[in-house]
Parts: sequence; C-alpha cells; structure tokens
Amino acid sequence: MNRTVSRWPRVGDFIIHDCRASGDRHSGLIYHIGDDRRTGEVMVEWMDGRSPLYYNETYGYSALNMHNCREEFIIIREGKQVR
Repeated sequence: MNRTVSRWPRVGDFIIHDCRASGDRHSGLIYHIGDDRRTGEVMVEWMDGRSPLYYNETYGYSALNMHNCREEFIIIREGKQVR
C-alpha cells in the first residue's frame, strides 16, 4: 500500500522554524492543535524556551501556514522529514 504522508502538523511532530524576519532557527515539539480544522492553532513547546518572533503565545501558529510554508517550517515525524 502506497500512502502519501500529509504535511498537516500533528501532535508529537518535531518542527524546525527558520524565521525569515530575524534569521533565527527555532525548534520545538507540537503539544496541542486546536479544533478549527481549517487553521488549527498549533501550540509548540520550544526547545530553548524562547518563542520565535511571530509565534503567538495564545494562538500558536496556523496549521495551514505550517503546511504551506515549506521553506520556513520543517516537519519531522517518526524520525523522518515530511515533504
């Protein structure tokens, strides 16, 4: 069976965010995704405890943005990069 792996973020995914605005690289673990299936607020526990410039502590990131912005967000699932 050949299944396509979705880039839609999931709880437990490890993400690497290359912030275009600051040039910084942040990494963290997704611990919660909101109920709105269209945008799905994605909450991340950052490895260094510091949030990226445009991460919103209340609403997190939009799952849709994480899905579409491949040059900014690297998603690692089960030890493999999701493309």
